[in-house]
Amino acid sequence: MAEKIHPLVNRKEELAEHILVSHITSVLVVFLAIIALNVNFKLGQAVTGTLYYYGTIVLFLLVAVIPYLSKKFSSKPWTGEALLLTILFPLIMVLIYLTKGFDGSKVLLFVPVVIAAGSYGKPIGVLSALIASTAIFVLDMRQFFTNPVSPAFQIDLIYMGILVTIAWLIGGLTDIERRTHLQLLSLANTDTLTGFINHRHFYEKLTEELEIARVNSKPVSLIMIDINYFKFFNDIYGYQKGDLVIVEIGRILEGLISPPSFVARYGGDEFVLVLPGLNRLEALHKAGEIEETIKNYSIEGDHTQPGGKITVSLGMACFPEDGKKPRDLVKAADDACYQSKHSRSRICFSVIDQLYSLSQPEKDLFDCFKALLTVINVKDRYTFAHSERVMAYALAVAERIDLPEEQKTELRYGAYLHDIGKVDIDAGILNKNGPLLDEEWEITKKHPVWGSDIVRPLLSLEGLVSLVRHHHENYDGTGYPDGLTGKNIPLSARIMRIADSFDAMTTDRPYRKGMTHEEAIEELKKYSGKTYDPILVEAFINTVK
Repeated sequence: MAEKIHPLVNRKEELAEHILVSHITSVLVVFLAIIALNVNFKLGQAVTGTLYYYGTIVLFLLVAVIPYLSKKFSSKPWTGEALLLTILFPLIMVLIYLTKGFDGSKVLLFVPVVIAAGSYGKPIGVLSALIASTAIFVLDMRQFFTNPVSPAFQIDLIYMGILVTIAWLIGGLTDIERRTHLQLLSLANTDTLTGFINHRHFYEKLTEELEIARVNSKPVSLIMIDINYFKFFNDIYGYQKGDLVIVEIGRILEGLISPPSFVARYGGDEFVLVLPGLNRLEALHKAGEIEETIKNYSIEGDHTQPGGKITVSLGMACFPEDGKKPRDLVKAADDACYQSKHSRSRICFSVIDQLYSLSQPEKDLFDCFKALLTVINVKDRYTFAHSERVMAYALAVAERIDLPEEQKTELRYGAYLHDIGKVDIDAGILNKNGPLLDEEWEITKKHPVWGSDIVRPLLSLEGLVSLVRHHHENYDGTGYPDGLTGKNIPLSARIMRIADSFDAMTTDRPYRKGMTHEEAIEELKKYSGKTYDPILVEAFINTVK
């Protein structure tokens, strides 16, 4: 679906086109005047006719082409107009001089005055009119002493008055249009509450920064910030007090960054920071600084919040690792923020923060997997947050038992994809408020097999298929789908079994309240050696504690 062009952009482009056409028309008028004046006043008598006409064509090309080509090589606005005026003013004055002050030739002075007023506004326009009037007056001084009340001089006084009036009028309208455009642009791009750029303009700015980063091979980091329990705060104190909190948080964020970094208000209680040039580690340090500063900042009413403080959840993503397009990068940061909000960690990266082990075709395939997971999330949002937390638990255990990096990578992807087979399960089964029927349970038990078939094309991750297939196997052989026992179950799948179960036990579901961590740990101990690998249970409990 094509991006809609903002009306202000259309307005600016239409005005620019209108001004450009008027300038080209003005140049054509000068060009035609040169030819006409040559016919009527024999300007070509001093040189050969052929040389004159060729010179006229060259002058036209210089006046018409060079100024506008200059715009392609200069980022400064109105450079073409400045060059055009530099050429036109002397050229017209030469024409007036050669025609010995013929009144018709003086009309051409309106051309540079109109261009100056239309391009630069009233001050420059009036100045150009005064310069043109002065030039006319100086030319008239040649005849002033011989014929002080010359009719030509009287007509010139009228010219001078009209020149200044036109410059004042056109320049004034130009200034009004420019101020109006800036005001409308500010209203369109700025959040009225905080004064930061708004959601729409954020994407425009981010697109620009990513393009600069792409050209210069530099990183860009995003930090998504979400105020925790903000609805709870609004319910107690009202939305006006809530707005003050948003403004205070915004001021804190603004004080912690410097250009070219910028902050935008992304949504109701969400901000996003764009940090050009900062890599993953530097962004993590900045996120820690933000989290600590806000946590230590005293805001009226924060004592009613959990923990007695206003806190935030932060999700991060980095260009180009987590996405190369603006919306992909924002989606990665938003997912990480959701993970942060529903886990013990207040700062999280996107769950798949490194794809270095995948080939380009596999990365493209992984994008398809993300689309499937989005479908599952729509059916059951629990699945997404669950996968994020399972990954955190599994990787923590992997660190404790010193698992090789290759297996940690498999766990990272496996945690993200282990429930992908649920894409074929009806939402009514996934969200059923009560025990499943036998036939529903049989369908649910097939999701590890379906999931393993889906991820099979990821050839770079050899153990991923068995991890997804066997993450519901029990240590005593009572699990599914293959009833494997003990060490016959892949190590990564045994780790996943514990992490998966622990998170399921401690998470609220439609049909029951989640256990406390202490209750879940007792449950793991109870089924150690039966459902779970006893050695891994011990490592997991020590990790959780």
